Amino acid sequence: MKISAKFFVAFTMILTGCGAAKSYTVSKAASPQPERRAEEKKVAGSLGVLPFENTTKKPELEWWEQGLADMLTTDFAGVEGLQVVERRQLHKVLEEAKLSLSGLIDETTAKKVGKLMGVDMVVTGSIAVAGGQVRVDARVLHVETGKVLAASSSVGVESEMLTMERALAEALTRRMGYARTAPPMATQTGSAAVPSGTAMEEAIEHHAAGLKHMEAGETDQAIEAFKQAVQLHSTYAKAYANLAWAYQTKGTYEAAGVALEKALAITPHSVEVQLLTGWNHHALGQYDRTIEMAKKVLGVQAARASHQEARLLLGMAWRDKGEHGLARKELEALMATDTLNHGNYSGLPCQ
Repeated sequence: MKISAKFFVAFTMILTGCGAAKSYTVSKAASPQPERRAEEKKVAGSLGVLPFENTTKKPELEWWEQGLADMLTTDFAGVEGLQVVERRQLHKVLEEAKLSLSGLIDETTAKKVGKLMGVDMVVTGSIAVAGGQVRVDARVLHVETGKVLAASSSVGVESEMLTMERALAEALTRRMGYARTAPPMATQTGSAAVPSGTAMEEAIEHHAAGLKHMEAGETDQAIEAFKQAVQLHSTYAKAYANLAWAYQTKGTYEAAGVALEKALAITPHSVEVQLLTGWNHHALGQYDRTIEMAKKVLGVQAARASHQEARLLLGMAWRDKGEHGLARKELEALMATDTLNHGNYSGLPCQ
């Protein structure tokens, strides 16, 4: 049994066995979002980072598209008050909505993807070359209004990519009114998401290639790319997590479990790693361990999409344990938080 991507966008379940089937429609109007005052300095909420646009079309800079987005995602995850949606969740949104982010990401597309992701803000950016130097521009767009909340640029040579990303992350964080609570990705070591070292950039390049393969549905190639990344840096937690995601997509849950054990040892509090671990336990029929992981995610501050995913996972685990009342409770809680007009619910997650 492969883990279905259906849960993330539609949350559509046609499952019976808990009594008469019921249909629910959750609409955005039923639970309006609070308005933010224009004078607020700090922008509270959730955020997703979209791939950058390589306007140069230089092949040697292609990996920057995914690489910059992935590094910024890691950096923003270390900012207190920001709930960041991971690349895997963005992938599922695009897959379900049959959208592609190839080519220029204009404001309309960015807002549409942001709404599907269930985030308040999206980060978009572009890469250009002029006079022998690379220029990276990034901006934070408010999904509801389209207003640019923060913007920054960084210029350097190709070998300075990590320094340029660090400057962008720090500038955007500051201009959104936040303070960093974890070291920037380019300097993290030991138990942090990405280690430092001379091979770091190469590892990130392989990791970015893996993400691109996943987006193209090339699972085997993605696995090889993620493997190369962790071979270069044995404490690259995000690469281990995405290696597990690729294995899960292929249905190889035992191999996924090995990668997730390594990711958890490096970043035990990562919501993304906990969710992937929960899905892996569920696929292997380890429902008690699934419930434990889902509850961990629900017990911490996280992006709304992560909490919704955890509730679905928890409901499915209760269903498969035969605890239909608890399963019903989780689906009802899921519906109460789904304010994005994601669609209809038929039945309950129990049978």
